[in-house]
Amino acid sequence: MRPPKHSPLFLATTIMLAVMLLFAQPMRAAVGTITVIAISAAIGFGIGSVIGWLSHAYVANKPERPGVDLSSYAKAVFHNWEIYTQNKLGMIDFFTDLQTRMDLYYIRRAEYKALDYLSYSEPPMDIMKPVVSDLCQLQKQIITMVIAQFEEADNIVDNTFIGDLSGYDIRFSGAASLRNEEPNVKIVYELSSDNATIWSCELIQPIIGFSSGDRVDLSKYLVVSGSGTVKVLQGNTAFYVVKLVTGGSGTELELYALDPAYAQPDVPGWATMTKTLNRMIERFSEAYWQAWNFAVVYHQSLRQLGYTDRHQVPLHFICPPPDVAFYDLNDLAQAGMSQKDIASMYLVWMEQTAELLDIDVGCLMGSTNGSVTLTVTETATITTVVNGTTTTTVVTSHVIITPDNIEIPDVFTRLKDVQICINGTCFNATWVAIIDALGDVTFKKGQPTVLENPMRVLVEFPNGTKRIMDLTSGTTITPGDIITHSADGDISHDQYTYQVKPMPYWMEKWWNYPKPHFVEPADKNITALIQLVVSLMPLIILLAVIQLISSLGKRR
Repeated sequence: MRPPKHSPLFLATTIMLAVMLLFAQPMRAAVGTITVIAISAAIGFGIGSVIGWLSHAYVANKPERPGVDLSSYAKAVFHNWEIYTQNKLGMIDFFTDLQTRMDLYYIRRAEYKALDYLSYSEPPMDIMKPVVSDLCQLQKQIITMVIAQFEEADNIVDNTFIGDLSGYDIRFSGAASLRNEEPNVKIVYELSSDNATIWSCELIQPIIGFSSGDRVDLSKYLVVSGSGTVKVLQGNTAFYVVKLVTGGSGTELELYALDPAYAQPDVPGWATMTKTLNRMIERFSEAYWQAWNFAVVYHQSLRQLGYTDRHQVPLHFICPPPDVAFYDLNDLAQAGMSQKDIASMYLVWMEQTAELLDIDVGCLMGSTNGSVTLTVTETATITTVVNGTTTTTVVTSHVIITPDNIEIPDVFTRLKDVQICINGTCFNATWVAIIDALGDVTFKKGQPTVLENPMRVLVEFPNGTKRIMDLTSGTTITPGDIITHSADGDISHDQYTYQVKPMPYWMEKWWNYPKPHFVEPADKNITALIQLVVSLMPLIILLAVIQLISSLGKRR
């Protein structure tokens, strides 16, 4: 242990008294008052010692450099973790509400699968496999994101609460101290009934054998019926609060409640983690059973009409989900396309399809391999007069609409770090993707381009917000860079001309994606197309939310 560092006042006093004592004898002859000097020296030494010691005690308890109080710093770190956790729960709540807009998507998924079981007198639960697969994927992403928050708390203890902060710890009440053990957090649904309906997310099939008191791991199973509640476990021990503590005794400094029974005034009970996840499970269950009920009615209706095989069903009775009407999403992902690429291309497909509603629309077509086409029917009446005889002829032409013959701009090439000026008002954008253009337009890196024709674009702002905008003629666009996302990586262009070409052209040019095969139309029904367009709308929302959840889940 180092001796205490004395203050300058203490040292000066000591040196002064030492000098006085050294010269005390000579001074006696000169002054003749040694007793007075010695007493004065002793008193001075005592006073100096006391003053010096008090000064040292004061100085020793002050930092040598300006800084924050350790306790307030530890509380601030823990508070930031609380805020980030609560923000994630708010996002989960928003996504839960957003799921109500996905009901039609899940219904179409179940109905389309029910076509495979028309030979059954009653539809099996297997018709729900596509819906369960989607819900399992979403639930797993959410649970992974929540667990990542507890792992982040462990990172705080391991990497922030060190050195002078090593006396601080984060503990799961009744379960663990993160300074002494690693987090092993599971989010489970504890059943309080024996009649639960549970699917395995790994096998995509129903699982039996669960009973009251069992804890169902929500990263592996989807609970679609059965009463119970969400619990958070460390190993096999449930905990309800996360605490910031200090000292070996574990003095509590801050508390974050996971359950409404322990909620603090600043966090209402409905906003706690268990309540938020319970609402998510309830919403997923509602979506599941709604899709099941519609699919059962659809299955029974077709059976009552005498159909026992999907190939017997007239095509205008078939309403496929969007992932059947569009290119297979798994194939696009396996080709290396990002969610942003797929979403941009899908958005353009919806844009072009929606424009068809201005025409007399025909039918939606299917084939044995599930591919889908649309048929637009244009009807014209021609009246001719020959030698006084009037003849009226109705001419009908058909246009087959598939992703193959929709012409779009290059959605894989986007403008980066863009300044957009409209009527003298300018703003910045991180990315700009062209959705629709009336003609070819050329952009040069770092140079302004004035639009000669209106253009519809998808703009991503610096704060992450995305918005579709219609830019008028005269708008000035200055890109900092022009980037193509392709199978070979990102490609930068000094100059690029946007042209409108069939969608497969761009997919083959940048991704070597094989051209799908579609069948010729055989029937028509305006209702079918309208249903398809409506069913297409939610998918882009689904794609964007999955990416957000995935990104947040990976953050640690």
